[in-house]
Amino acid sequence: MVGLCLGLAALVAMGSTATASYGDPRKGSCAAGEMPAKFPFGGCMCMPKCNAGTCPAAPGGATAIPTCEFSSTGKPPPDYCGLRCKNGEKCPTGTSCEMPTGICAYPYPMGEPEADDLEARALDEQLVTAYSALEPQPEALVGGQAPWRYQYVPTKLQMPTGSNPPYSHGLEVDEDSNIYLTYFDSADSGRCLLRWSPKDSYTKFEVLGHGSEMCASGDHSNGPHGLRIAKEVRPCPASFCVILSSK
Repeated sequence: MVGLCLGLAALVAMGSTATASYGDPRKGSCAAGEMPAKFPFGGCMCMPKCNAGTCPAAPGGATAIPTCEFSSTGKPPPDYCGLRCKNGEKCPTGTSCEMPTGICAYPYPMGEPEADDLEARALDEQLVTAYSALEPQPEALVGGQAPWRYQYVPTKLQMPTGSNPPYSHGLEVDEDSNIYLTYFDSADSGRCLLRWSPKDSYTKFEVLGHGSEMCASGDHSNGPHGLRIAKEVRPCPASFCVILSSK
């Protein structure tokens, strides 16, 4: 796993008394009393304890919102702080706003490390999974084998009501973290391309190109095969542009 093969010195330093809050647990930089945490959808961070419901300020330059929200069980009361970034707030240096959770985090993969990566597994054992104690926690189904692990949450990536997709062929993510899926819908052959957005945490679908030539092309019993995102650098036929344009 890239970024997980850390020296043993980092593991020994996990309990160091660094003073900065919201540090990188992969480097052993958690302050005394902080929880070295990982998140269900990927990412990790040193999480300081709440102090009567208040949290330490975000590091200099960051505008992410400190919130007393997290626990190791996902049940109230919350006892650890994180940095929220759902509305475009700036995360600390070295972190990014992980979607769909909207929490600042350092890079860390979802799921378990490979069995033969002993250093990665030793680090993973030091990290505690942090859940929001203020938001409903849908039951997640985790499957696959490293490095091909996946997490299924029933409330996300919903298909259209009444759809019947025996085949799904193409899956892509664009530079704005929108997710696209091509599929064949035996309940409505005019539907063949869906999009989900991180703006609503991937809970609402958008049908693109309903009834268009795109959905009628290819194998009519399977729908379009494959999907590739590309930027058009020359004028394209109006019908094609309309099909793939955003609202």
